[in-house]
Amino acid sequence: MPLLEGKKVLIAGIANHRSIGWAIAQAFAREGAQLAFTYQERMEKYVKELAEKIPNTPTILCDVQSDEQIDSAFEKAGELFGGILPDHARRFSNCPGHQRLFTGGDGTPSRAAHAGQWRRQHIDTDLYGKRACNAQV
Repeated sequence: MPLLEGKKVLIAGIANHRSIGWAIAQAFAREGAQLAFTYQERMEKYVKELAEKIPNTPTILCDVQSDEQIDSAFEKAGELFGGILPDHARRFSNCPGHQRLFTGGDGTPSRAAHAGQWRRQHIDTDLYGKRACNAQV
């Protein structure tokens, strides 16, 4: 019997086929977990393409910086998983913005890019998003 058979997992933070979240999703699927992925609007195309590679993996719109979208995503996950919320909520991220953290996006240093992107991606998304998602389970 696979290690995670019967477990239901909602995975947030998949950005592309190189992200840690995608590697974890593949491992969970191999072990028999039922998965659902969340995505931000700008990542919808990529996340839905990856979800198609794992049969019966629905996707749910959710920006973890929005309490309303988090509430909605967990409600939808409960519906998809037969009224049972996921066992654990974890967020893994290999966001392309992390690579541009100290640059203006083109490799040149930028203080504005550093301050704005760092706050948004590390404080709003990483810290707040994890707290808000974990509060749901």
